[in-house]
Amino acid sequence: MILKILVVVLIVSVVINLAAVLTFGFYWWNEGGSKRGIPPRGIGEGPDWRASRLGHRLNLTEEQIKAMDAGREEMRSKMASLRGKLSEKRKELTGLLGEPELDRVKADALFEEIATLQTELEVLAFEKLRDISKILTPEQREQFLELYERRLRMRPGSREGRPERRMEDRRGRGREGGKMRRDDR
Repeated sequence: MILKILVVVLIVSVVINLAAVLTFGFYWWNEGGSKRGIPPRGIGEGPDWRASRLGHRLNLTEEQIKAMDAGREEMRSKMASLRGKLSEKRKELTGLLGEPELDRVKADALFEEIATLQTELEVLAFEKLRDISKILTPEQREQFLELYERRLRMRPGSREGRPERRMEDRRGRGREGGKMRRDDR
C-alpha cells in the first residue's frame, strides 16, 4: 500500500515538475526581457505586437498584428484565473504541512489538482503559440520558432547557451599550478 502511494506521489511530482518547467519557459519568454528594460513579448500579455521587440524582428504586417492582438484579453483573463486557482491550491497544500498528522488523501488530491491546473496553463500557452504560428508566413514561423527555442535554452538554470566547463578543467587537467594556460582559454 505504501509503495503504491509512493509511486503515485512520484508520478504526480514528475508531472508537476515538468509542467512547472514548461510554464516557466513560457513566462520567461513572455516577461524575461522586462528585467533588462526590453518590453514584454506580447504573447498573451504585455504591450501589443507593434511595440514588442519580437514583432519588430518578425517584421509583422498590420493585419498580422491585429490578428495576434485579437485574443489577447481573453487569454490574459483565462491565465489570471488559472494562476489564481493554482495559488489557492498551493496554499492549501502548504497548510497541510502545519497539521500534526498528514492527510495523505487530501495531499494527493491537491497534487492532482495542481498538476491539472498547470497542465491547463501549458495547454493555453501552447494554443496561443499555435495560433500565432498560424498567422505567420513560413519564413516568419521558422524565425519565431528559432527565437522561442533559443529563449528556452537561455533560461536561468539552463546549461545550454553558457560557456561550458570541460570535464578536463574540473579534474585539473589543462591547468598549470591551478591557472588556465593561455592556449586553453
